[in-house]
Amino acid sequence: MSCTSVSSAIVHLNAAIAAANPFERATRVTEREIWWATPPNLEGLNPEAIAAVLDAVERARKRIEPLSSLAILGETGTGKTHAIACVRQQLQRDRRGLLVYVNAGQFSDVNLIRYQFLQTVVDSFRHPGSANFMQWQDLATAIALEAFQSIYPERDRFSVDSLVNKLNRQTLSKNQTWIAQLSEAFFKIRPTLGDPDLVRALLWTLCHAQAPYAIKWLAGQVLASAKAEELGLPNRSRDYRDAQGWEIVLEIFSLATQFYPVVIAFDQLDSPENSDTGLKRERVVASLVKRIWETLPIARLNYGVVLAIAATPQTWYEKIQSLPSGIVAYLSKSVAPIRLQAIDVRGMRELVGLFLQQFYDRCHLIPPRSLYPFDSDQLDALAREELNVRELLEWCAENFRPVEVDPWEAVQIALDRAKQTVEERQLHADRRSLVAALQLALQMLLDRSIAGVTLEAVESMEARDLHDRRYVPLRAIVRTDAGSHAIGLAIVPRLNASELRATFARLLDRDRLGLDGACLLAPQIPAHWQCRQGLARFIRGDRCSYIPLDRDALTPLLALWWLHRERQQWQLGDREIVEFVRQHQFLAENPTISAILSTAIAPLPQAVEGDGDRPYFPPDRRSNPTGNDRNLLKIDESNDSP
Repeated sequence: MSCTSVSSAIVHLNAAIAAANPFERATRVTEREIWWATPPNLEGLNPEAIAAVLDAVERARKRIEPLSSLAILGETGTGKTHAIACVRQQLQRDRRGLLVYVNAGQFSDVNLIRYQFLQTVVDSFRHPGSANFMQWQDLATAIALEAFQSIYPERDRFSVDSLVNKLNRQTLSKNQTWIAQLSEAFFKIRPTLGDPDLVRALLWTLCHAQAPYAIKWLAGQVLASAKAEELGLPNRSRDYRDAQGWEIVLEIFSLATQFYPVVIAFDQLDSPENSDTGLKRERVVASLVKRIWETLPIARLNYGVVLAIAATPQTWYEKIQSLPSGIVAYLSKSVAPIRLQAIDVRGMRELVGLFLQQFYDRCHLIPPRSLYPFDSDQLDALAREELNVRELLEWCAENFRPVEVDPWEAVQIALDRAKQTVEERQLHADRRSLVAALQLALQMLLDRSIAGVTLEAVESMEARDLHDRRYVPLRAIVRTDAGSHAIGLAIVPRLNASELRATFARLLDRDRLGLDGACLLAPQIPAHWQCRQGLARFIRGDRCSYIPLDRDALTPLLALWWLHRERQQWQLGDREIVEFVRQHQFLAENPTISAILSTAIAPLPQAVEGDGDRPYFPPDRRSNPTGNDRNLLKIDESNDSP
């Protein structure tokens, strides 16, 4: 959120907060969210663990370490699964590798562990890789590209989407021929790789109509005879199950690592034991990791495999460490177990802020502060209680509710939005808007004494001649120690010589207009313009002042007028706005308003001489004496003559 953004109305923010809770489902990262959700990009949450896995991927990519394993240890709720989700996101975004996610709770039969592991591998590769295509399709495209270029080396490379679109426009017979040619060409390039049928099944995943059957075959399941023949695949035996399942796993990994590193993440080792089967999850995972180390043909791995095991310290030290030492060594061969650190107050603020930012972005709203409706003090208190990530998010879910509306805050937010509208509509250059803004501002100061001046009335010059009220539209009746005075207000938004001359003609004829003094609000007049003579004559008059139009001083006045005009939209009343103005000294401290009121007590100025004349300012209301005019309204000399 930009620091210059204008906050949304409190009523709109509270309506969104009442309608949805972004923390409700955030307390646990589910398996579905690993594949389909975008985890908060939180640099301060478990960076060491994420970096360790990605570093192992890079070593595998560079063929430094073709097979590695590491353990990630953290208490329940510290973000172990979130770390895996972040690894998947980076692999997907940067096309750095493929991910297999293994939920240790899915194993239900000691006699089918290898077969069930195959189902996990196949299901993981069914999830998105790059550009939201299946990881199977990423792998199939890499195979097709290598084979295609061996046949047609002069042809351009193609992407996953272009290949998928091409195959889905072709007839079945043409695709059968094309896939047979590519399979044959691929094995001419890589004759040492295993099963040609595996390559053929992978290529069929690129066709929408055939992909479900190809994936079913890859999972070791039986196809209808006609469908198997259509795809050119030998049918499976119903009784092979666990025996042949591991062979398919090894073939898939050997083939996949020709093109990508593969990360196999084991999670949920700490869930309740399965009382029906008696399976110990940590033992199942340990046996799978050991078998991968012992049977995966490392010499054939081009980019390598990374094994990441996430567990609680209790499971690691009390259960896994009690296994035979030969098994334990396989689970963290590359580095010592990585301990996840408790989240600190800075991390809490960042995490909660990210969830809220995503929520407000979806709702197209801008909060008044990044943690709204929470505040920093609340998170500081939670940090002292040493809450973990899950406990923090549970607290946020329970306490995410609309806050009591502060009327001043509501007005301030609406006023900030009005300032943005003033800038967008360029109201500084609009005479009617300026007149209306000044009239409203002065009316809000009626009967108030400011610097010895009390404003008694603000009158529109409607009763005057049309030409007179165009140039002197307002009259303020003010009272000082010397009595009451009528001060006329003339406004020239842009420099225009003819308008200035006409304005000076009225200001120099104040008696006819029933004025005791006058203020001219206009941009600075160049010294070489002839109408400066009118300015010199004007400011010699009693209670007469020239006030340069200052953008910074006018913006809040215009914003106040715009807010008052649109107050129903913001569900604000007159009384709230007026009280806000009084409580915050909003107008009393405005330089333009102060200069107008000071005109009534200004002493007689000295005579002004020649082109070196300076505009007259009431005492202590002078603009920057350095002559820095960056805040003055832009001079428009089009169609003007000096």
